Amino acid sequence: MTGPRTVAVVDADGIGAHLPGALRREGLGCVVVRSDTPSASFAHERSEAGADVVHTGDLSATAAALRGLGVDFVVAGTESGVLLADALSAALGTPGNGMSVPTARRDKYAMAQAVAAAGLATADSLVTGSLPELREWARRRGEWPVVLKPRAS
Repeated sequence: MTGPRTVAVVDADGIGAHLPGALRREGLGCVVVRSDTPSASFAHERSEAGADVVHTGDLSATAAALRGLGVDFVVAGTESGVLLADALSAALGTPGNGMSVPTARRDKYAMAQAVAAAGLATADSLVTGSLPELREWARRRGEWPVVLKPRAS
């Protein structure tokens, strides 16, 4: 491919707000995609990337807009953009993580299950909303410490 490559950054917020400028300094074009589920923790201001695309829930329409802008790669700028970045990358046929187990990119339990399915060691895991169930599971394990984490953290 000749000419500069173009990267779409989904939810370029928080630390990801630095990605468009960094990409431009490396000679790449940049498009910012605003997901329909951005993190409420970050201010959402118009980027200096040049083009902003607002995703309104229609993956095909957003992919078509990015295709029209010549996007070669799609990356997530922050956690809220991970699943949409993967879906857009798959829709555009750009290099990416694929869509075989998309939940494993954010859901810690699904992530551990995917790692175990690949034959690698993982920590014992439990998904529960019940404190008594958690206590019983921890007691049966007989090992400490136990680390508690939200699934999508």
